[in-house]
Amino acid sequence: MNDQLNETLLGWINALNGPLWDFLVVFLVAVGIFYTIMTGAVQIRLFWHSMKVMKGSRGKVQDAHGITPFQAFVTGLASRVGV
Repeated sequence: MNDQLNETLLGWINALNGPLWDFLVVFLVAVGIFYTIMTGAVQIRLFWHSMKVMKGSRGKVQDAHGITPFQAFVTGLASRVGV
């Protein structure tokens, strides 16, 4: 009885899993394209400028709290990759 219930639930989950993942991928790509258009592709236009600012700020402390833009970037990146 318990095995039959498990198989039934597994079948329902598998039937829903594929379409939900397909929808999620399409939705996330659509949202990414929407925001790229709405912001004028800022992530592409200002990429080299952001690299220059981070590279030039490695040793200079510009914030009153003592953190450089490069340190802020690396900390944010580490928190996302670490999770």
